[in-house]
Amino acid sequence: MPDHIDGNIEGWGRVRPDLDVAAWAITQRIGRIAKHIQYQERLYEPFGLNRGGVETIFALRRAPNHKLSPTQLCDSTLATSATVTARLDKLQDEGLITRRHDTKDRRGIIVQLTPKGRDMADRIVESVVERRSSQMDVLSTDEKATLTVLLRKLLEHFEATAGDFDEEDTTEKVESTRRRTRANGQVAPSRGKRATPVVSS
Repeated sequence: MPDHIDGNIEGWGRVRPDLDVAAWAITQRIGRIAKHIQYQERLYEPFGLNRGGVETIFALRRAPNHKLSPTQLCDSTLATSATVTARLDKLQDEGLITRRHDTKDRRGIIVQLTPKGRDMADRIVESVVERRSSQMDVLSTDEKATLTVLLRKLLEHFEATAGDFDEEDTTEKVESTRRRTRANGQVAPSRGKRATPVVSS
């Protein structure tokens, strides 16, 4: 069944038949799917965490003995040191992690999930897996396997040519700006209006 992106692409085919827009059609669809997934971060709201917090406790839950250094968390979550520190502050305030000096290197810090944090991670991952599985039911097992291979290939290409980026750090900067704007009595820009323009998809 044709979607609205088909209409856009067909329109460009009429006015610029000299252009091969097949690749653009792919990136537009990936962009649209990404927005649907991003907007569904409200899956985390009942647990009182944002995506950055969830990524952090997930990384710790997967780690041996549920502990990592801040540097390892930066590598695992593709976040900057400042972003990871801010996330850890919030998680520690919630009683989900502890931070202590590394017994092998007093200059180092070890971050570890608390029993509360482990339970939180398990409840969230169960909720997320259930939701994502239902979303992917439209695809057969073979289609999922094929799509996984193709998306991995694309991701490797993008990261090799464009490098990694810290989306959460950008998001937190935007939210900080909105809070300062409200404090000054001005109208804060809508969060929904900071999405990437379609033209750059």
